[in-house]
Amino acid sequence: MAGFHKKNLLIGLGCLLAAFLCLVGVFYFLLNDQRARQETIQSLEEHLLAAQTEQDLAEKENMDLKDRVGSSIYLENLLAESAQRYGEDERSRREGILWVDHKAGTLLVTLGALNGVAAGSRLTVLDGDDEIGFVRVETPLDVISYVYPVNQSVDIFEKEYYRVVLAE
Repeated sequence: MAGFHKKNLLIGLGCLLAAFLCLVGVFYFLLNDQRARQETIQSLEEHLLAAQTEQDLAEKENMDLKDRVGSSIYLENLLAESAQRYGEDERSRREGILWVDHKAGTLLVTLGALNGVAAGSRLTVLDGDDEIGFVRVETPLDVISYVYPVNQSVDIFEKEYYRVVLAE
């Protein structure tokens, strides 16, 4: 009977040792996982700081540009001056050029409020005689307008210049 108790005692101690080793292994993996998460958080915080710095620089540049251009442009005054400056040929023009600035992702057309273009106007984009898409006017000025592509990406415009026609 004494051998039976020693055997049970050794089995019990073996189980306790195995449980302790399992517990140490679990803590090792938890600490390792926590360390990896902290490294990821630190990396994300560095990226966030860099992005915030870039955003601050972009906002400063935006404010500088607004100061140089003026905080607002009064389209009515601009149109009155343009109507005197440009002739009937310019006012009756319904075709223009789309300029694509791939670097800035900006689209500009040589049609403006003087030509009957308004915010939301839809222009047909042509490559030669082939229709390749549409742009919508975002900000019309006197003889130019800022536009954006309709239901497509700016990347569809591979060239820098296209012909545009004001849809009637």
